[in-house]
Amino acid sequence: MKLETELEKLLIKYKGRRRLMERPFLTYPYMNSENNFNAHHYLIFCCDVLGSILKYADDKKLGQVTMKFVTDDDMEKFNCSDKGNHEWIDWLAANGYENHVNDMFYRHVLFSAIKDFQSFMFESVTCAGKMKMSVAYALLRRPFKDALGIIEWLAVDKDAVIQNLEAENPFDLEITRERAKELTDKVQRKYGLNPQYDLRYKNKDTSTRFELIWDKALHMITTRASPSGKGELNFLFAGEKKLAELSDWYYKVAPLVMHYAVELIVELFESIAKPNEVTVGINYLNRMAHLNLIAPILTDSLVKEVETLLFCPQCGEQNEYKNRDIASHLQCGVLSCPKCKAEVDTRFYITEYESIKAVVE
Repeated sequence: MKLETELEKLLIKYKGRRRLMERPFLTYPYMNSENNFNAHHYLIFCCDVLGSILKYADDKKLGQVTMKFVTDDDMEKFNCSDKGNHEWIDWLAANGYENHVNDMFYRHVLFSAIKDFQSFMFESVTCAGKMKMSVAYALLRRPFKDALGIIEWLAVDKDAVIQNLEAENPFDLEITRERAKELTDKVQRKYGLNPQYDLRYKNKDTSTRFELIWDKALHMITTRASPSGKGELNFLFAGEKKLAELSDWYYKVAPLVMHYAVELIVELFESIAKPNEVTVGINYLNRMAHLNLIAPILTDSLVKEVETLLFCPQCGEQNEYKNRDIASHLQCGVLSCPKCKAEVDTRFYITEYESIKAVVE
């Protein structure tokens, strides 16, 4: 079935953009409604952004910490410490370099949690596109509660996470509903983002909460908060109508949490990577341009008002993009230079602009 959406029109307009047109996972033959296509594309785009952040972090070795010793004697003692049984970690902590150790553990835990979040989310979105809704919802619990919960904790109190990781009691790291409320409130105050706490943690209303839905997706029989009905095995006998309802709700609500998660992760990533001003600006606009496909009421004013001056990373020529022109290019996955025709792949976290100077207004 041909999808008559704004993105479809853009794909036709930019038919020559080979990278976007060849992507096999933008549509699925089993998706129940063309109205969900934009949301599906947005979720895949977010997974691409997170995947490229992880690759960039790996390529640039952002998980490592550069040691700056106070004296040459400290450097010599460190080099003589036993690297095999992690004695060097104890030596650093005992000799005034505890901050370096904590920073190293922080980066390791953060990028590991981001990788876990991205892996589960991509598989969940893939299953949702194929109408495998029980699997799609079951896969949501770990990224939306566990991985994102650890990322939130790192964002507001990384020292506590590191300290609790060293404790023997696993309950020290458990993110209870009460702890989650405390952490999300702190995130909201510090970063100005909406953590979608009610959607992720409350379980009183099955029509507007994830908790009970993914419990049913994980277990064929539930007996407590949302008990299985008479003659019911959760999700097992779901017909076409029920699956369509579950699909519609997935694509209506999952992007809200995904938007929050990506914005928080980008904040933490950029505080480590310290990309240049252009990379930060164009990436923010890129994320907002894709969000505009599903939430124009939140992003229309930004997309309409933006005027951007950029230098092409290939030929160095300055190009001016106004209003929705740049948003249309970004939504199609390619930002092209009208002079040399070079293309910048905008599906990912754009790193081509790291090597040039540009102005973002």
